[in-house]
Amino acid sequence: METRSVMLQHFVQLCRDNVHIVLCMSPVGENFRRRLRMFPSLVNCCTIDWFSKWPAEALIGVARRMFANLQVEEHIKDALCRMCVFMHQDVERLSSDFLAEMRRHNYTTPTSYLELLNSYMTMLEEQNQQITSQIKRLGGGLDKLQSTQVMVDEMSLKLVKMKPELEASAIATAQMVVDVEKEKAESIVLEAQCVKEEEAAMVIKRDADIVRQECQVELDKAMPGLLAAQAAAEKLDDASIREIRTFTNPPEKVAKVMEGVLILFKERDLKWEKSKTMLSKMDFISSLRNFPRDEIEERTIRTLDKHWICSDAINEEDVGRISNAAKNLYCWVIALRDYYKNSRNVAPKKEQLAAAEKKLDDARRSQQAANDMLTGAQRKVAEAQQRLQATIDEKKRLEEEMKRTELRLARASKLMSGLASEQTRWVSTVSTLKASRITVIGTVAVAAGAVAYLGPFTAPYRHKATLSWVEECRRLKIPIPEKDFTLSEIADPVRIRQWGAQSLPTDEFSVDNGIITTRSQRWCLCIDPQGQANTWIRNMEADSKLKIVKLNDSNYMRTIENAIKVGVPVLLENVEESLDAALDAVLLRQTFKSQGRLMLRLGDQDIDYDPNFRFYITTKLPNPHYLPELQIKVTIVNFTVTQKGLEDQLLGEVVGYEYAELEQRAGQTVVEIARGKRELKETEDKILSLLASSSDNILDNQVLIDTLQESKKTSENITQSLEVAEATQKDIAVARNRYRPVATRGSLIYAVISSISEIDHMYQISLEFFKTLFKYTLGRTEKHDDVEKRVAILLPAITLDTYTTVCRGLFEKDKQLFVFMFVSQIFREKGDITDEEWNFFLKGSEGRKLVDPDEEKWPEWTNEAAWNEVTELITVPGFESLRNEIWAAEEEWGIWATTDTAYNRYPIALRNFNEWQKLLVLKVFREDLVTYGMTKVVGHYLGQQFTESPPFDLDACFSESSPTAPIIFVLTPGTDPTATFTEFAEKTGFGDRKMMLSLGQDQGPKAQEMINAACKNGSWVYLQNCHVYASWMPQLERILEDIMLRPVHKDFRLWLTTMPNPSFPILVLQSGIKIVKEPPKGLKANLRDSFLLAVTPELWESCPQNASNWKRLLFSLSYFHAIIQERRRFGPAGWNIPYEWNQSDFSASIKSLFTYLSDYEGVPWTALQYMTGVINYGGRVTDFLDQRCLQTILGRFFNDEVTREGQFDITADGVYCVPANVNNIDTVKEYLQNLPPFEQPELFGLHSNADITYNRATSRKQLQTLLSVQPRTRSEGGASMEEKVLEQAADFARRLPLPVDKSKGHEETYRITPDGTMISLGTVISQEIDVFNAIIEKLRATLIELQRAIKGEVVMSAKLERMFNAFLLGRVPDNWHEGSYLSLKPLASWFDDTLSRVEFLRDWNEGGLPPSFWISGFFFPQGFLTGVLQTHARAHKMPINDIKFRTHVTHYQSLDQVELPPDSGVYIHGLFMEGARFNRDTMAVDESIKGELYTSMPVIWLEPVSRSAVTSRADTYACPLYKTSARAGALSTTGLSTNFVLSLDLDAGRNPPEHWVLRGVALLCMLDD
Repeated sequence: METRSVMLQHFVQLCRDNVHIVLCMSPVGENFRRRLRMFPSLVNCCTIDWFSKWPAEALIGVARRMFANLQVEEHIKDALCRMCVFMHQDVERLSSDFLAEMRRHNYTTPTSYLELLNSYMTMLEEQNQQITSQIKRLGGGLDKLQSTQVMVDEMSLKLVKMKPELEASAIATAQMVVDVEKEKAESIVLEAQCVKEEEAAMVIKRDADIVRQECQVELDKAMPGLLAAQAAAEKLDDASIREIRTFTNPPEKVAKVMEGVLILFKERDLKWEKSKTMLSKMDFISSLRNFPRDEIEERTIRTLDKHWICSDAINEEDVGRISNAAKNLYCWVIALRDYYKNSRNVAPKKEQLAAAEKKLDDARRSQQAANDMLTGAQRKVAEAQQRLQATIDEKKRLEEEMKRTELRLARASKLMSGLASEQTRWVSTVSTLKASRITVIGTVAVAAGAVAYLGPFTAPYRHKATLSWVEECRRLKIPIPEKDFTLSEIADPVRIRQWGAQSLPTDEFSVDNGIITTRSQRWCLCIDPQGQANTWIRNMEADSKLKIVKLNDSNYMRTIENAIKVGVPVLLENVEESLDAALDAVLLRQTFKSQGRLMLRLGDQDIDYDPNFRFYITTKLPNPHYLPELQIKVTIVNFTVTQKGLEDQLLGEVVGYEYAELEQRAGQTVVEIARGKRELKETEDKILSLLASSSDNILDNQVLIDTLQESKKTSENITQSLEVAEATQKDIAVARNRYRPVATRGSLIYAVISSISEIDHMYQISLEFFKTLFKYTLGRTEKHDDVEKRVAILLPAITLDTYTTVCRGLFEKDKQLFVFMFVSQIFREKGDITDEEWNFFLKGSEGRKLVDPDEEKWPEWTNEAAWNEVTELITVPGFESLRNEIWAAEEEWGIWATTDTAYNRYPIALRNFNEWQKLLVLKVFREDLVTYGMTKVVGHYLGQQFTESPPFDLDACFSESSPTAPIIFVLTPGTDPTATFTEFAEKTGFGDRKMMLSLGQDQGPKAQEMINAACKNGSWVYLQNCHVYASWMPQLERILEDIMLRPVHKDFRLWLTTMPNPSFPILVLQSGIKIVKEPPKGLKANLRDSFLLAVTPELWESCPQNASNWKRLLFSLSYFHAIIQERRRFGPAGWNIPYEWNQSDFSASIKSLFTYLSDYEGVPWTALQYMTGVINYGGRVTDFLDQRCLQTILGRFFNDEVTREGQFDITADGVYCVPANVNNIDTVKEYLQNLPPFEQPELFGLHSNADITYNRATSRKQLQTLLSVQPRTRSEGGASMEEKVLEQAADFARRLPLPVDKSKGHEETYRITPDGTMISLGTVISQEIDVFNAIIEKLRATLIELQRAIKGEVVMSAKLERMFNAFLLGRVPDNWHEGSYLSLKPLASWFDDTLSRVEFLRDWNEGGLPPSFWISGFFFPQGFLTGVLQTHARAHKMPINDIKFRTHVTHYQSLDQVELPPDSGVYIHGLFMEGARFNRDTMAVDESIKGELYTSMPVIWLEPVSRSAVTSRADTYACPLYKTSARAGALSTTGLSTNFVLSLDLDAGRNPPEHWVLRGVALLCMLDD
């Protein structure tokens, strides 16, 4: 039974059997992996077919098929196929290098290969056509000149033969005249006879015409009857006939009508049956309509009159009432009868007409005979006249021919002499073109490869590729020119010059970009961070009604749709790393024909596709990662400005300003040369066209000859003008190049500016902004007539102005780095800094072990790591003798290496080294002083003004702003520029003309209204916290773009504040003036800021009832506020967590201080310390040890000593103090002004080693940042990065141990107690083994996966790529950190440490409890310590909560000295102390030795004791133990940091415990290296 469910099931089964779905996904990136995880059916229910890259055989096969019809020799065709494969595979290698060195992604796809093949065939055909056309064009001219020369020779001979022929022609002409006159006389007699015959014939014709008219009159009388019969027959149809035929006994009248019909058809039987028979005939109606009316006989009419018409019983009306058909038949019969009667009178007249016409014919024949005789006579006369005329013409022709030949010879002489030079040049050009017809095969192959593949690459990579391709062409014996290849060979020079006028830079790289953009078979996506491609496209397509859209425009698809229909170009701007899928049909040009129309399916509708449509895409992203699925749809073209291109642009700017007339002349000369070459080409085309169009003898065309002469003269004049213009251009170039150093400096500076955007997204600066700044510097600097002196003024000025302006928008941590990049870029270009020196500065030995500690020695004052760097440095040219110099003056070098100002004075051996080279030596021995050395290098090369950060200058920023350039405050935590802005607005008169809004959800429309209103009335708009409304930022970008395109009030300004945010629009950043607002750096600046913003003169005098205490404590509180902030720079030694204390905490504490001192006579210390240390500042503190430190610091500044009369010293030397006289705030400010610019760590309670740690971390971070913006390089002849990582991964995999086998456990390890439970430490080691076995397995699996990915056996996912990059940088991959122990070690050390931990657990597992435990080797040391306490609790039957540890530092210096475990508790080892050292003589904490950052601890005995037992004294320091030096960690469920293990009570020694709290002394389980 076919129910609905059965039918549905059948339908589903049909679908399963017949429907095939093919899903194509790219494995690049995380999308594929994520989709497989999200949709398991893709794996479970699908057949996965992995398409690897095409092998060489497949590539060759495709090429051979595509080139099957290529018109070249077979061996060249085969070589071309191999060449295409080589290019494809070469680009794959080039893309790998591009990614490794420049960190830019490019993918080679089959689409690129197919485009290469298609482009080659298309371009080869075009080039062949162009060459053939030019050869044909020039060859036509040459042929015409050659044929003219032949004609000249022939005409000279012909002229000699013409004279006798002319004399004979004159005699023949005279005889011909006599013969013609005789023939004319005979012809006149015959003409008279013909006239008489014609008059007789005309009389006979008039008589015949009279008879014909009479016949026509009679015939007209009969015609109405005939027409009536035809009308009646026309009205009849089959239905009406059937109506009559149905009558069995017809009415009498109907029968009578049918009888009449039968009579006319000559039927004798007039019965009804005969009528029905006739009616039944198929052709009855047609027989009526075609009845032979003129054949009706007399007797038929008589019979009709006798038997039918005479009856009075029938008439038309009566018949019509019975049957309409019968009525029509009746009318037909009557009409034929009437026609007969009227037409019978015509017959006699016709007979008369026939007789008259016969007589007329006889007369005409007689006349024709006479006419024939006359014609013969006239023909003879005409022939004679023709012969006479021919003779006369021949005579005249001979005369004219002689004149023409003489004229031709004169013209030929003029023509051949005039075009002699052109003929020589054309012959040479044709020869060259014929040769290029052969070499074009190779040229086009390289050009097609460049168009298909090289768009994404930078200039060096393109050059490298084309060089290798040209060499491969020669190796494969593919014809190719010997000269260097340039892509412009396939382009029109005139069009390239037009591009230059349309703002495309004229350097080779930019021209190549233009060619790729216009010649690619796919639409182009231009990487355009500086906007040059955008400008060029706008100018180039301006006359074509270019439409400009963005993906965030609401109607952009409608705009594109309309443009496709009408064939206008579209520019899609500012795209990100993905495009709307709706554009796929446009990108792939998925057109089809429908009813002769070219269509495109866009979305859900088919639209007309105009072939004139063009599509351009640009992005502002400097280094986008476009996946293969996008790269198969578009051609990526890298328009990033080149140094050469920018240099030329800036040279134009500086010459245009300095020597406007020269630049104007240079521009005019370029235009003149371009115009001259164009006119020269047009003139040559005109000459060739005239030669080609002269279809007859060219020597007969005087106009042509004159035009050729004029063209020749024009050509000579143009050539002379070109020579003059080109000579002038060379002179101008020499003059302009005197300013080139300024342009070069500008291009180098912009290279630095564009690279810093890789450091932070907020550092975006547009090329237009830099050009504006460049021109501003030109205008404000001192003028000088001497060019060299003027250049000397401009070079530092441009550098300084750029540094000052850009630095305002940089964070403090990056300012020194920025100016140091200036030095490196400028002086590397000059050659003062070599590549080898620069690479050593950035990378050093790159972690390679160059020193064998068993065989080599180094001075005692240094270490293995530094000596390893020395060994690398001596390979750099100029440093070869450094190691010998060190040994020769070991003592001097030792003193220098330990001094704090090593960057100021160097050993005498370095006296001939420059500051840069000295910096390399400083980096080797004193890495912590590298930042100071960098500052010294900057001061030496650029000047001292570059070593100081420019001050916060809002006036200068405002002066550089414009209505279209917003002012952007880039904030850091704890800063708010609102007060500064408000004050500035009041000062400039905009206090009442400003609108302020804090952005947030749904505030966008309000902000837009404010901006629109301010644009009209010239107000200021201040939008706060743009980072919290990231979703509105694209709208803000559109608003600014709109402002740039429409007139706005000149006073309008847009002010923005934002935290650093990667989603902040690039366009806004590039066009805006950025100001970084950071908290003050340094104690002096912090105090100065506090007394500027918070401690006002009014506040200083606001507590007269307790004035002394108020002022001294207020000053002391300012110290406290500054010191706790400045401690953050020392990292974990300062604070475990860097808290963001700000002005609001300071203000709240001031209010608390004011309240308590106003309400109390004395000082309520407890309340003050609680409000300040616990509430106001302590409210931010989450770490209990940081809280301890905060209270300790506060105790230094809130105590009775502060309020006593006299000076309160904060440091022992009294430099930092609360002065004795604090009555006047101006005195206090003067004191602050005289404070040192730099502070020693002791001021903050830290050891001087903290400065070394801080400086070293800063130096390393700066070097890492510098390295991150540099192109990666490969060592020559060395292994590639892939090979290095593969080798390291293979080494790690080989060294990985087997998992720890619990089944091999020692009986003591998992001993069972009498109560049947396992010992607590057995549980601890069991859990630790599980963790580390899982780590080992993870390492093994990921290492195998990474090796396979590098080999190409599996996809290199994003996770594996991050792992690969981590290996390159020597860092532990994130996926290894996940689920592993906390560690800050680099990769190699971390791996060794992991193996050591596994071996520690294996020894414990298989050898039983060790005498001392390596506490650093635990994944969870807290668990181990809990196990120790639990062991003691079980042994003594005590609650574990009642037990704690007592710390005993033993005299065991190492593990080897420990033979037996303690009776109670455990020995632990492997700890390090930071911030101090443990004095093994006094067995107490002591000050660190300078330069010794960490010291190892002796073996420690942790003895479990009752909580009631005394384990600490007043001189005991509770020293925290951390897993890593970071100290901070995640907050665990216990409320403690996951990094914190426990606190150990150590003897504080000679100093109180608070001293070590301020020092930040802590124990660490492991170091960072």
